[in-house]
Amino acid sequence: MRYLRTLSLLTLLLLAPAAPASDALRLEIGKLAKTILQAVGEGKTVKVGIFSFKSEGFPGVNSTPGVEQLLIQELQIARPGSVNLNAEFVITGDVLFAQETKESTRKVVKVRAQVVEASTGEPVANLQPVTVVIDDNKAIGDILQPTGRLPPDGDKDTRRKEIEKQARNPSVFLHGDGNTRVSSAKDSPFAVEILVKPLKDHDKLEAKPRQAVEEKGQAFVKIDRGELYEVRVFNGSGKEVAVSLSIDGIDQFHFSKDRRKDGRPAFSHWILTDDGKGKPREVLTVPGWFHSKEGKDTFLSFLVVGYGQGAASKEGITARGQVGVIRVGIFECYPLKDGDSPKGGDETGFGPGVPGIVKPVRYGVGKELDSIAVRYTREQ
Repeated sequence: MRYLRTLSLLTLLLLAPAAPASDALRLEIGKLAKTILQAVGEGKTVKVGIFSFKSEGFPGVNSTPGVEQLLIQELQIARPGSVNLNAEFVITGDVLFAQETKESTRKVVKVRAQVVEASTGEPVANLQPVTVVIDDNKAIGDILQPTGRLPPDGDKDTRRKEIEKQARNPSVFLHGDGNTRVSSAKDSPFAVEILVKPLKDHDKLEAKPRQAVEEKGQAFVKIDRGELYEVRVFNGSGKEVAVSLSIDGIDQFHFSKDRRKDGRPAFSHWILTDDGKGKPREVLTVPGWFHSKEGKDTFLSFLVVGYGQGAASKEGITARGQVGVIRVGIFECYPLKDGDSPKGGDETGFGPGVPGIVKPVRYGVGKELDSIAVRYTREQ
């Protein structure tokens, strides 16, 4: 397997041919897409409508646009041309964090979809609401968007209960000059900082760290419409780590031109590898949506734009609410030898292109160690 590393601060990880645990949500949404397309029949088109997060007690969750985007992608992979904004059928649904069964206390994520005829609003006769179950901690964290550290030696259930606790009762630690850095706790070796600059004369200006404020245990940064932002991650662990990044549940590589043979994104994480001086890199700055490892526009910068004009809106999905969520996950990682396989209102749109340099490396990604969610407020 081939992976990518930058020659400066950025390193890209190429996904393994066999889907790792972090692909659990994608795999289940793929099953959902195939079931829906089979029910509506050959030659029919569909449109993805709104999926709502329905579980109570989780403040500030805004991950369902990512579920909608993932469903669009899986529908197109299963049957190219099946998604159309003027389609005959509309797919809507719910996302829940709930008991797996009535008899079980184990919690899972459930994605429930229903399909109706666009002209009448009536359900498709041969398709009852379809539910898929996601039993993977990485995917559950992506949905609940908590800030917190996870016990690396904890079993699956212990780590899941901690994710739920962090999501229900959030806490955060702000530090650095002007309180611009956000960590899950005072003693965490990881931090996130949001840097902002205006779109006008962006090529002449450097993005500056913006102050974060704490509200009810969550970190907020104000970003105005028409401003560009960058996400900076600090690694003080002294170890190589893998970093994931999503905006409103939409993975940073979702819009990438680089694809696997099955049509899915080729990359999933950044790897902070050895800096050439015998220690891991301590800073990663991501200036935008990853675009391509080829050409001058490696990234399309993160730009806060008007409702319905953002990156997700290119496929008919719009951000909802006054709060967007930037989520960073920090993971164990390890180099792979040849032949090894890894172990199991407003919205953000596309701004100007940003150059970068990347090259292949081989790494696997292990357990999530820490996660940091930063909410950004936006005008309506």
